[in-house]
Amino acid sequence: MWRSRTSRAPRPAHDAYLHDAQLLHVTPDRCLAHEDTDEGITTATAAGMNVIDVRNRPWR
Repeated sequence: MWRSRTSRAPRPAHDAYLHDAQLLHVTPDRCLAHEDTDEGITTATAAGMNVIDVRNRPWR
């Protein structure tokens, strides 16, 4: 929901995830983040959110 370019904190700050939860009036543990990078997964987890890894991996 919140774009990283609007955040003043350097990556991998989790303020964007906390801001989104606040906008939705829910606690971070009630949120589900869809992430496609290791950094995103680490950051969303640090914010206390559940995470789904949506990286595209080639089938072999």
